[in-house]
Amino acid sequence: QYNLGLRFATGLGVEQSDVKAVERYQKAGEQGIAQAQFNLGLMFANGHVVEQSDKRNWFQKTAQRSLGWMSRRRRGVSESDIQAVKWYQKAAEQGHAPAQVNLAVMYASGRGVDFSNAKAFEWYQRAAEQGLAVAQHNLGLMYIKGSGVEQSNVQALEWFQKAAAQGHAEAQRLFNDMNHQDSMA
Repeated sequence: QYNLGLRFATGLGVEQSDVKAVERYQKAGEQGIAQAQFNLGLMFANGHVVEQSDKRNWFQKTAQRSLGWMSRRRRGVSESDIQAVKWYQKAAEQGHAPAQVNLAVMYASGRGVDFSNAKAFEWYQRAAEQGLAVAQHNLGLMYIKGSGVEQSNVQALEWFQKAAAQGHAEAQRLFNDMNHQDSMA
């Protein structure tokens, strides 16, 4: 079902149809296929096919991170930043690394929660330990600045190196800059 949904969504080998893609993704999502749930969530978030009122029910059931994403950006869902944090938290506690990053961003910006660099650091660290490059980069930034954690260029360099190894361009630049500065000292 998922593969067929993907074909309908992209028009690969079949006539492109958002309606048929949603039908197939929904069937696959109800079977617990996370990527289908995520893709369906994206289709809902982008306003493809389904009514806004249907979006909330699907997200609550299958795509907690995506509902948080929609709430945070206020795209047709009347949920507040507090609701976004609620859904990010649920997905993050299940180990969903992108949701952990989004929750960290909310803490770092004080949106929907009390501002807390310490909590932001905690959630970035969880996602970074799962290998998410953007989280590794952001964790490196927190170490450089001493935000939510004791300042440490050594730790920053380690996290930048991990993100850089995955092709994260900004982490590569920062890693190279820090290495260049160290070699000149």
